[in-house]
Amino acid sequence: MRYKVYNLTLIFIFTSFFQSCIIGMQINYNAIIMEVPVNTKLSDFIHSQLQHHTQGVAVAINNSVVSKINWEHTILKEHDTVLTVKATQGG
Repeated sequence: MRYKVYNLTLIFIFTSFFQSCIIGMQINYNAIIMEVPVNTKLSDFIHSQLQHHTQGVAVAINNSVVSKINWEHTILKEHDTVLTVKATQGG
């Protein structure tokens, strides 16, 4: 009987691990909880959200500004808070 309990525990652990790899992870994007794939690049995420209109956009992850040059190298992590701000003109 003890052997079956260990097997079920291992099955649960592996199932949870693979589901998180396939389904993804949650992030907070401009105060909205979103599901994104694991290992999503910041550049890919921002381009998909803003339909490639990234001129004049500033991005912060967990209250730290990420320069546009680093978007390609920044990987989003579970529970990151991503904030985008777009510069506008007017008076």
